[in-house]
Amino acid sequence: MTAGSSALQGMLSPRIRFLAAAAVSVGAAGGLGLIAGERPGVAIVAAAVGLAGLLTAARPDAATLLVVAILYSNAASVAVRTYGVPYFFAAAFPVILVAPLAYHLIALRRPLVLPRATFFLLLLGLAYVAGTVLASDTLAALEGLLLFATSGVGLYLAVVNVVRDAHTLRRIVWVLLAIGAALGGLTVLQTVTGAYSNDFLGFAQVNWPGIGTTGPVEGGGPPRAAGPIGEQNRYAQAMLVLVPLGALVTLRMRPRVAQLALGGATALTFLGMVAAFSRGAALGVVGVLGLLVLYRYVRLRHLAIMAIGIAILFAAFPRYAERLANLEALTQLEAGAGGATAGGDVGNLRSRATQMLAGVLMFVDHPLVGVGPGMYDEHYQAYADRVHVGLFDARVDPVTRQAHSLYAEVAAEGGSLGLIAFFGLVAVTARDLHRARSRWLNRRPELADLATGFILALGAYLGTGVFLHLSYERYYWILIALAAATAHVLLRLPESGLDDQPEPYSQSVKPKVRPKPAGSIGNPRP
Repeated sequence: MTAGSSALQGMLSPRIRFLAAAAVSVGAAGGLGLIAGERPGVAIVAAAVGLAGLLTAARPDAATLLVVAILYSNAASVAVRTYGVPYFFAAAFPVILVAPLAYHLIALRRPLVLPRATFFLLLLGLAYVAGTVLASDTLAALEGLLLFATSGVGLYLAVVNVVRDAHTLRRIVWVLLAIGAALGGLTVLQTVTGAYSNDFLGFAQVNWPGIGTTGPVEGGGPPRAAGPIGEQNRYAQAMLVLVPLGALVTLRMRPRVAQLALGGATALTFLGMVAAFSRGAALGVVGVLGLLVLYRYVRLRHLAIMAIGIAILFAAFPRYAERLANLEALTQLEAGAGGATAGGDVGNLRSRATQMLAGVLMFVDHPLVGVGPGMYDEHYQAYADRVHVGLFDARVDPVTRQAHSLYAEVAAEGGSLGLIAFFGLVAVTARDLHRARSRWLNRRPELADLATGFILALGAYLGTGVFLHLSYERYYWILIALAAATAHVLLRLPESGLDDQPEPYSQSVKPKVRPKPAGSIGNPRP
């Protein structure tokens, strides 16, 4: 051994490496501190990039968990709004998935995963491309197309290719429930203490009753939780999706401590949803209960117990009961009863009905590929003026509006081709999840529960979609991508369960060594 090599080994000794890492960390922390004094947004971006780099270098799949956590907590948008982080960095954070994607496709040389439902996703993209070309404002439609390409196609293909085993799926579910519990806990804390002026760094925003209000209105009642999203109905939708998933994963969780922890997280998530007072979320709850009865997780005798629970819930949140009772305004929408001047829930419901019917009229005029992605608001005024229904008076708002319905929006912006592609994507994904559930129901019921949980999560989102359009669409695409990944993993998981473990990470990637069959050389028959 030469003197040079001995000196090199001394320089690379664990103690020297530790001291060097400590010096770099202290220097980086000091630099970030200096930057934070002048440009806090830049300091946050630098710290986040450094943390993401360390995580992905140590464990590439940790990047997947990081992206899921950032997306579902809406932390990137909060950072832009609260700390002045440049929008570009907040919008580009899913690029972190490149690390685990490269690990699986290049280092492990695994094939590209294209679930059966991918065909319908690309068909939806084709409909949007055609709609963009034919749109009245091609540049405006191009923005919607690019959003779909990144938040839709890009996120979907990345997620289904980085989620490769059941162990990773479980960890993602735990991360989602941890986010739901944290957000729900902040919401419950606000509700109990009445400290609505504290939005907890932007992760527990509230909206006061009354359009455009930022504070209490006389006689308006308590505020509605809006979480990190800033919009109460979207917050309720995002939280509701996690409830059936958490409930089913908790069902057979062991040990008991873990079961109690996941059950508590699911309960906090549910309470966070309730504090938003969303009637669309209530419709989603009804749909989830119907699916639970269909899959025999809930018997008819359990419904009586649930009725008692709902009564207790309404006693704790009387505002929610009042909002649901206000749906009686649906019986007051008849023509001539106030028209466009109607106020309260009557006017609100007329406005929403007008928005949905305007979308239907757009579809009628553009039946093949619609008016183009993101173009509903450009055509709202013209088509809302054409809404004439004998059953109720239309209410046309003086500002641009959205369709206020997922299905009316897809029909208006994607036409028949878009509707076929959208429902095909959901139907094929749900079918594959059902097949995975049937496969594991008797052998490993906890895996069947995982598949069923995603079926119910999709049902919750689609149920609330009746009265909510596809805004904050990353929530939908991460859900449909995780559902497709779940079906793909569970349908290909061997019955022996040998692949139900995470991949070992090391600096040198070694190929898997499969056990030799009995009777082969080196593995004789017993």
